Amino acid sequence: MINYEISKTVSRIIEPFGTIKKLSVAALVDGTYEAAEGDTPRKYLPRNAEEMAKLEELVKKAMGFSAERQDQVEVVNVPLNPTPSWMKKPPSRSRPETRSPSGFPSSATGSAWSSG
Repeated sequence: MINYEISKTVSRIIEPFGTIKKLSVAALVDGTYEAAEGDTPRKYLPRNAEEMAKLEELVKKAMGFSAERQDQVEVVNVPLNPTPSWMKKPPSRSRPETRSPSGFPSSATGSAWSSG
């Protein structure tokens, strides 16, 4: 038995809610530094072309690069911080700070607290 009452076909196409049209990614890469002796600052050495090409490929893989989408990638070699703060010497004090038995610096226990 054939049913001819329904003569239409219904199809539903479900697409994802959001699609990525294009990605533009920039990555800043620090170079290397030569060790310094004494108080001389470290010397910045930029990365060579082979290292930069490897880093660019790494960034492309991490972002899911697609040439069809016309994605853009820029990997730039720049000195980010030639001397990190943890490598700098702390400033020297002219005299060591002394503390009173109460825990305050000795200069804080002046005439305002004296009996007299």
